[in-house]
Amino acid sequence: MKSLSCEAARVIFLTENSGKTAAVRAGLAEASGKWVLIQDADLDYDPKDIKRLLECAGDCGVVYGRRPGCWTMPRRWIFASGVLFIDIAIMLTYGRWLRDHATCYKPVPRRYLLQFDLASTGFEGCIEITAKLMRARIPIQQTFISYAPRSVSEGKKLTLGYGWTALAAVWKYRTWQPRVESETWARETA
Repeated sequence: MKSLSCEAARVIFLTENSGKTAAVRAGLAEASGKWVLIQDADLDYDPKDIKRLLECAGDCGVVYGRRPGCWTMPRRWIFASGVLFIDIAIMLTYGRWLRDHATCYKPVPRRYLLQFDLASTGFEGCIEITAKLMRARIPIQQTFISYAPRSVSEGKKLTLGYGWTALAAVWKYRTWQPRVESETWARETA
């Protein structure tokens, strides 16, 4: 792993592709600020939305950027319905409705993620983060964001097989417990 620094950001290059959440964990180990927000390298997301997301988050909140469904775009309905199916599985398992768990743009206070001891390596890390936020009873707000999705031919990697991995992750974290009682967790990690 090597890193490249500038005034506002540090870019970390991993020597091998180990998965999305493995990259998130590597970045988290180097992070020092109050917030963590993942920016995928494919630029499906508009960085102009970051400021608004952080403003919505306030002092201690979590905000998920909600992407438009893209139901009318060619072949996007398959992806959109898959995300919706997993969102429903999350609701049935954790008792809270959240649309678009898989969004990349979810500013989360760094202190929360450090307490979560993330274990995932791939895309299922989106579910791990969401499940642990829900199990810790941390409120999650949502706001719409811009989204220009890539096609499979442009490098979109998620396939139908991910659905099984996602369902397994939903089930896996259903019994996770924060280190302290849920009611005091946010206060204790401040």
